[in-house]
Amino acid sequence: MSASLTIKKGPNDARTILLALGVGNCNATIMVQYMFLSPSTTDPAMPSIILMTKHLQAGLRAAGARVPLDGQVDATTARALITLVGPEWNHVSWYALFDAVLAAKRTRSLEQRSQEMSLGMIPDLPDIPPVVSWAAIAAAAYLYLRK
Repeated sequence: MSASLTIKKGPNDARTILLALGVGNCNATIMVQYMFLSPSTTDPAMPSIILMTKHLQAGLRAAGARVPLDGQVDATTARALITLVGPEWNHVSWYALFDAVLAAKRTRSLEQRSQEMSLGMIPDLPDIPPVVSWAAIAAAAYLYLRK
C-alpha cells in the first residue's frame, strides 16, 4: 500500500496569497504557474503578467503607495517595489513580491504620513502658499460676518 499524498494548504501558499490580494479563483489558477518566476524572466506584454501586475499595483495602493493601476511597471511602481523588496526586485520571484505586498498591505507601510497637523472638521487646504489660503479664508469670514 502506498501512502496517500496530501497537500496541506496554509497561509503562505501561492493561491492563498493571490486570493488575499483580491484575485479571483479562475485568475489565481492562471497566475500560479508564474508565481515562482521573476519579473525579469516573464514577458510584460502577456495578458497574465499584465493581470498580475495590476493586482500587484492594487496591493501597493492598498499599502499606501501612489501607483497607477495600469498593469505596466512604471517608475512609481518600481520605486514602491524597491522600497519593499530592495533594488533587485526584478530578480525576485513574483511569489516574494506578492508576499511582501500582502505584508505591506496589512501594516500600510508604504503610506506617506504627513507631519502636518490635521485641522479636524476644516478640510485640508489645497497646495498653494498657506498665506494665500488663510488670507482667502479671512476675507471670506470678514465678508460673511460683517453687518
